[in-house]
Amino acid sequence: NIGTILDYSVEGQSSDDVFDSTKNEIHRTITRAKEDEFVPFAVFKVTGIAPFDILERVSHNAELLKRDTDEWEKASTRVRELCEYAHSLEQPLFIDAEESWIQDAIDRLATEMMEKFNCEKPIIFNTVQLYRKDRLEFLEKAHANAKEGNYILAVKLVRGAYMEKERDRAKEMDYPSPIHETKEATDRDFDAAVEYCLENIDDIAFVA
Repeated sequence: NIGTILDYSVEGQSSDDVFDSTKNEIHRTITRAKEDEFVPFAVFKVTGIAPFDILERVSHNAELLKRDTDEWEKASTRVRELCEYAHSLEQPLFIDAEESWIQDAIDRLATEMMEKFNCEKPIIFNTVQLYRKDRLEFLEKAHANAKEGNYILAVKLVRGAYMEKERDRAKEMDYPSPIHETKEATDRDFDAAVEYCLENIDDIAFVA
């Protein structure tokens, strides 16, 4: 009675053909999850269906050229089509978290999808990385926004998966690392996030 998640774990791609092919594979995993009681969730990474550099520019509110705007629109459409399909099946779908310097764009997409598809039940789940120093505050703000917008905040709580890359980039580019210095600090924030979600379980859906 142990469930699993079928993850077509493609990320960091660069061409529209590959993005569309990946979107189609993710679509198939959503179908499979709906058909199999032992696959309770489907999941995807936005970098599997969107250019990394566009996500970075959007995250930093950089000026977008016409080509950039077109790429962002196509990426947003792919995300929306997957979330719309999951919603039509009532199949919960995780949007994975990724590197901090592209995460704002991913959060923006995930929030838009929750606003649209989480009005009656939790279908679209954003991912919160608690090894980041700012994510407890992010979780609380996301909850406040969901209450104001009359949709259900749905989140997957994780510690994090890009620690070395995050620290190396911060050192190379001379900015403070967004990652906690110790596992104990990460665990403290993770536990606090779980506690916060439990305290607000009437209007937060979460997976730990």
